[in-house]
Amino acid sequence: MRISYITAKSKGHEATATLKRSYAASLDDSKNYLDRQQLGKYSFEYNGRTYNIRLWFNDDPPYEIQVYWLHSPRKASTRGSIRTSKWPWLVAYLIILLLRFG
Repeated sequence: MRISYITAKSKGHEATATLKRSYAASLDDSKNYLDRQQLGKYSFEYNGRTYNIRLWFNDDPPYEIQVYWLHSPRKASTRGSIRTSKWPWLVAYLIILLLRFG
């Protein structure tokens, strides 16, 4: 993951996102508060265009956060969870083909 973060930063693919809305949400439809996480809706600008992203947190979401991306600002994420594959569906399809006919 560190290589992806360094690559994104060296390409200038980083921005400061600002929290627009947050609320407690459950991932599994349970009513137990301990199972709930906080969903933060953020927005940031890059090259004159505004992008909106959603990020999950275990605690209250911070007001501002640095986001990074490798290929598309629409897929921006935090430092620890940058998406490394450009076409994950293609990789999954190739693995299935290899297992099926390999």
